[in-house]
Amino acid sequence: MRDAVLIRAYLERGDERAFAELLERYGARVYSFLRWRAGTEELARDLFQETFLRVLEALPRTYRHEERFLAWVMRIAYRVWLDHLRRTPPTEPLPEEEDLEVAPENDLASEEPDPLEALEAREQEALLRGWIASLPEPQKEVVLLRLYGGLSFRQIAELLQIPLNTALGRMHYAINKLRKQVQHYVS
Repeated sequence: MRDAVLIRAYLERGDERAFAELLERYGARVYSFLRWRAGTEELARDLFQETFLRVLEALPRTYRHEERFLAWVMRIAYRVWLDHLRRTPPTEPLPEEEDLEVAPENDLASEEPDPLEALEAREQEALLRGWIASLPEPQKEVVLLRLYGGLSFRQIAELLQIPLNTALGRMHYAINKLRKQVQHYVS
């Protein structure tokens, strides 16, 4: 079903299964973005819950059916993250690199990978996480919203309240920095 049909079913009939399907469709992306930002599993879960509580509260009042549901939810998740930063003293330790994980796209069981391949994949993910974490904050925001939030550059620009060309430029510079780190790593 299309998002609009599910949203209407939830709003007009109180169909909780419709909302659960939306949560299943987009929850992993929202969680991945918040996990990157939060640094810990516990904080990411708290922010995720707060995000979807705000979604439930705001859905009947502020959601416009012509916009993409994921973009709207990501704006809420981003604001939840910013609110958390405002409430939290800046003395929190930075997250450890090994604490950062990406939520799976789905929970379908798959065959067990070769242990050596799994180790290599974890090492590559850790390298990528470290490289992304080393980006300047404005570039990191665009990368995370694009890769883990699934937002378009236009949606990112609207969310961050920056011109579209600025969002594109930040991604361009981030990719160039990441490319240089990869080239340095392989040489």
